[in-house]
Amino acid sequence: MQLIIMRHGEATPAIDASLQADEDRPLSANGVKEVGQASDSLLRYFNSMLAGDAGNACVNCFLASSHLVRARQTAALLAEKFESSHQCQNYRLLPQGLDLFPAASPSRLLEQLDPLLNKMHESNHLENSVVILCSHRPLVDRLVQLLLADENSLTDFTATSSWVALQGDWPVRAGMERRTYYSPE
Repeated sequence: MQLIIMRHGEATPAIDASLQADEDRPLSANGVKEVGQASDSLLRYFNSMLAGDAGNACVNCFLASSHLVRARQTAALLAEKFESSHQCQNYRLLPQGLDLFPAASPSRLLEQLDPLLNKMHESNHLENSVVILCSHRPLVDRLVQLLLADENSLTDFTATSSWVALQGDWPVRAGMERRTYYSPE
């Protein structure tokens, strides 16, 4: 299975923490642009996945984001781009409630994903599928670190809208390998 872990696009700066909660900060204009570039790079990646598989015309995408505004906006922009592409016409939003907030436990998140992935596997929806998790630092860093078998493949999510594609039989501790990484310029 393929798992893509993505950091949200750049958010507007908090002007005054007493007036605006961190979770309410929307994407900046630059963040919207970054997410557009990141979604284009995801579609190019999907093309490369499909190039060796003549039997499939598109990738099945399952998309989830944290409840924070900037992550929800990032996921919505991805979904909008996926709707208009031929590479990813079959996309579904995963139910809200996954622990994708910044300080979440990566182990707890994997426990929450497991029953969803089992359902998808039982209904044959995991073949030629990608699960995309849109979240925040430090969760994205800790989740990738937990999943990667090779510590030399660690990814730096310093840049907003960056993403990493992991592949493995199942998302378990040290059970996945890094396929590719994208970071906006």
